[in-house]
Amino acid sequence: NEARGQALAEVGRLINQMLSSNEVGDWIAQAQDNQTSLSAWQQANLREMHRKWLNATSISDELVKAKAIAGSKCEHAWRSYRAENNWNDFKPLLENVIKLTIEEAHQRSDVMGLSSYDALLNLYEPGQSSDAIDQIFTQLKSFLPEFIQQVIDKQSTDKVIQPRGEFPESQQKALGLELMTQVGFDFDHGRLDISHHPFCGGVPEDVRITTRYQTSDFSESLMGVLHETGHAKYEQ
Repeated sequence: NEARGQALAEVGRLINQMLSSNEVGDWIAQAQDNQTSLSAWQQANLREMHRKWLNATSISDELVKAKAIAGSKCEHAWRSYRAENNWNDFKPLLENVIKLTIEEAHQRSDVMGLSSYDALLNLYEPGQSSDAIDQIFTQLKSFLPEFIQQVIDKQSTDKVIQPRGEFPESQQKALGLELMTQVGFDFDHGRLDISHHPFCGGVPEDVRITTRYQTSDFSESLMGVLHETGHAKYEQ
C-alpha cells in the first residue's frame, strides 16, 4: 500500500504538471480566439478543458503529490482502525489530510479570486457558491425541525420488525441483484461485487458497484446496493 500510494502520488503530480503547462494554456487560448468556428459541442468541451487547466494551475505539483500520499495512507489505515474503533491512531492521519486540504483551499483561492470554501466547492459544483447554498440551508432550517418531530411522532407508534436469524451472503446478493434489475441497472455494462465500504465507479460502458454483507442483518447490504445503484444508473 505504501509503495502503491507513492507511485499514484507521483503519477498524479506528473499529470498535474503536464496539464498545467504553459503550452496547454497557449493551446486553449488559441482555441478560444477561434470559438466562432466551433460547434456548440466543441465549445462546451473547450470550456471544460479550460476549467480543468485552471484547476491544475491553481495548485502546486508538490501539494498534489502530498495530498495523494496523505489520502492513501489515511484510507488504508481506516480499513483496520475502523474495525478496531481506534480513533487515537487514526486522528493524526486525518488531521494531515485536513491540513493539506486547507492549504489547497488557500492556493486555489489566491489564483481564482474566490473564498477558500468556494474555491474547493468549484471543483465539485462549478459555478456554485456558498451564498447560494446558504439560501438552500435557510429553507431547510425552517422546514426540518417540525418535519423531524412529525417523523418521531409517527415512528413512536410504529412497530419495528427486527431482522432475525442468519442471512447467507449468497441470498443477500441474489436479493440485491433482483432489486438492481427492478430499478433498471444494465448488467451488460456493469456488475456488483464486495468491498470494505460500498462505492460506485467507472464509465458508462462499465460501471462497478460494491456492497458489504453482515449475515446477522441483511438491511445494511440492501441499502448499500440500492444507494450505489442510484449512482450507477446516473453513470450509465
